Amino acid sequence: MVTDSTVRFSNRVSDYTKFRPDYPATAIDYLFENITLHAQSRIADVGSGTGILTSSLLKKGCSVVAVEPNGPMRAESDLRLGESVNYQSVAGSAEATTLENESVDLITAAQAFHWFDVDLTKAEFARILKPGGRIVLIWNRRVSSQEGFQMEYESLLNSLVPEYSKVSHSRSNDTVIEKFLGAGMQKVEFPNHQAFNFDGLKGRLQSSSYCPTSEQAGYAELMLAMSNLFDKFAEGGQVRFEYTTQVYIGRYPAF
Repeated sequence: MVTDSTVRFSNRVSDYTKFRPDYPATAIDYLFENITLHAQSRIADVGSGTGILTSSLLKKGCSVVAVEPNGPMRAESDLRLGESVNYQSVAGSAEATTLENESVDLITAAQAFHWFDVDLTKAEFARILKPGGRIVLIWNRRVSSQEGFQMEYESLLNSLVPEYSKVSHSRSNDTVIEKFLGAGMQKVEFPNHQAFNFDGLKGRLQSSSYCPTSEQAGYAELMLAMSNLFDKFAEGGQVRFEYTTQVYIGRYPAF
């Protein structure tokens, strides 16, 4: 298992770009309607990856600095978004963004906070945020308790993917997040989903850092089990992947 979170996804960039979900438009609209974002806002998207959330923020006209320590993921983001005059990327991390003091109105972290060193990140975010600035943490959480495909997919991961239980998202539960953002934390949720044929379902799984690669033990067994699961639940040649998009909002200096 690759334990360095800054390189875990280096060999998964293509699958990540093709098969990870966007964040729903309702969630992005909520941010702009409820935390006074506008086209002049400067945003640091920390742990920006291949630029999924960055792209949505750019479409709103904001200036976005994509902060990403992983070279291949940052290169993919640059390829996709580099033509935008409002886009900039830097080789930085949550703990050391390289940005100037009090230089951003908002910090976002999408699908990434659980990889951060919380204490170092808190100090760094306080340094780069303008007074009164906001922090938004966001995840597409796969719905694992829904009977049928969702529950059996979860069971399959637990039984056939040893790395799955080791990549814990316990550092991203509400208690940990409220401790980071402060008692004034706001949480809102939005439904989200993807529909996959088998190749899409395979790519979605392979985008996850815990999935074995084709050269590793257990890969063939996992893909056979995934094929059987797909055949069991597919309708019209697709299965539906359900998510709850969770958005956590905090304010500096309250956090």
